[in-house]
Amino acid sequence: MDRSPYITDEGIRLIQTGNIGVGAYKEQGFRYISKETFTTLRCKEVLVGDVLICRLADPVGRACLAPDLGVRMVTSVDVCMLRPKRRFDSRYLVYYLSSDQYLSRLNSASRGGTRERISRSQLGDVPIPVPRLAEQRTIAAFLDHETARIDRLIAKQERLIELLKEKRQAVISHAVTKGLNPDASMKDSGVEWLGEVPAHWAVRRLKHCATIQSGVAKGRSLDGGDVIRVPYLRVANVQDGFVDLTDVAEIEIRKAELTRYRLQAGDLLMNEGGDNDKLGRGTVWRGQIEPCIHQNHVFAVRTSGVEPEWVELVTQTDYARFHFFQYAWPTSGCRPATLLQPSPITLSKNSGTLFMGAGKCGARLNVKKTLSSLYRAFLW
Repeated sequence: MDRSPYITDEGIRLIQTGNIGVGAYKEQGFRYISKETFTTLRCKEVLVGDVLICRLADPVGRACLAPDLGVRMVTSVDVCMLRPKRRFDSRYLVYYLSSDQYLSRLNSASRGGTRERISRSQLGDVPIPVPRLAEQRTIAAFLDHETARIDRLIAKQERLIELLKEKRQAVISHAVTKGLNPDASMKDSGVEWLGEVPAHWAVRRLKHCATIQSGVAKGRSLDGGDVIRVPYLRVANVQDGFVDLTDVAEIEIRKAELTRYRLQAGDLLMNEGGDNDKLGRGTVWRGQIEPCIHQNHVFAVRTSGVEPEWVELVTQTDYARFHFFQYAWPTSGCRPATLLQPSPITLSKNSGTLFMGAGKCGARLNVKKTLSSLYRAFLW
């Protein structure tokens, strides 16, 4: 019933595999089938409180209670419906079907080519410990109370983490734009969104202090010349402040291209963009893998006479994010290499350290607009 001919904009609500979480129903998207389709296919209507079990990963066999959505409901083919007999408590069954022991057992029993799934007969053969009904209800009530208490603690911790992230952002932004001396003389930077900077700092363009190296594109023809296979970094590897090396892919390039694309320790890696959380995200490469190159959606900023760690901190500031977002196309992905070359930076005359401007994105940068606006802002 997941096939498009059966899907309508109204009618009987279709509960799909994505709605089934581990122990909890997840609301995501609204799909329906018509009453005529319901009758023709002889569907079984889902009632509030029925146990819904997903036959697909991830994980296989996860279950939840059918919620009260205020409409009639039916499940897709890969969601099984269990209506417990009177001697079983539905909440207790869902808790058991959320246990590590049960989920591990079903994971080992699942089969499939493209997607792992469990058969209905295998589900029917799953052994379940069955205490008396009164004890089932007692266990379920205890778990309701304890899991609710834990969920509240998790929510508080998540809020604390968000506040700490905001504090971290504020500390970085202040340090790299105002310095550490609260008594230092300040001057107007000449940039509205940057504001005042210490009087002994100078504003410069990043392209005078660094080069931007683009990476290798996938799917190229490699006819002619020796071909080698080397590790390369993707957008997923370049996180905010660290490189995730748990899954490093490899790519074939011409042997003569290795020098061109090879990363050097001290290169600042920056993502081209895409989603807002990926735009301009980056960190300093420490040479963890040798040799290693990077794809064309990851740029290497190679600084000269300035610490790459300083530039990394600057790209994490609020005003840097604003700059990225301000010069992005809301379509397919942002290109910080285009943005960064003419970006404003400040140099401390005492320490020789640097910071640059950056900011808001949602997709791909308009190269001409970005360059012209930045030149107008900093080259009068």
